[in-house]
Amino acid sequence: MRLALPLAAVTGAGIGVIPPIGLVLFFAALIYCVNRYGRVHPGTLSPAQGARLGTFNGLISYVVAVILQVAVNHGEYRQQMMAGLQRRFAGNPDPQVQQVLHWASTDHGFLVLLIWGMVLLLVIFLVLSSFAGAMTITLLRREKR
Repeated sequence: MRLALPLAAVTGAGIGVIPPIGLVLFFAALIYCVNRYGRVHPGTLSPAQGARLGTFNGLISYVVAVILQVAVNHGEYRQQMMAGLQRRFAGNPDPQVQQVLHWASTDHGFLVLLIWGMVLLLVIFLVLSSFAGAMTITLLRREKR
């Protein structure tokens, strides 16, 4: 945790500020962290240990990125999201789509969409970071052979 926590916080800040570059930094820091952990702790590391380390990194990075995004864009986020939804579905003649847009513009609808989106993004982030940690251990094993 001593190694993973500062790296995860830095990469979370990178994801919050410049997402594409932050994601590249995140995966590079995750690989470095798992590799460094393997060197510091002798013995055979399992892919499950790499997955746990990746999940921890992913969770910390996600929390830091969300906090940074909320701090920077807290007032503009709802307006940007609603403008994007309206642009995307403005030409759709389906009355159900228009009802969903109207529902999403309410306080309750926006909050539900925001929470679902955040949970979905968290799950995706944790799965990818867990997979990256496990794959790093697997590739390190192959390299040692």
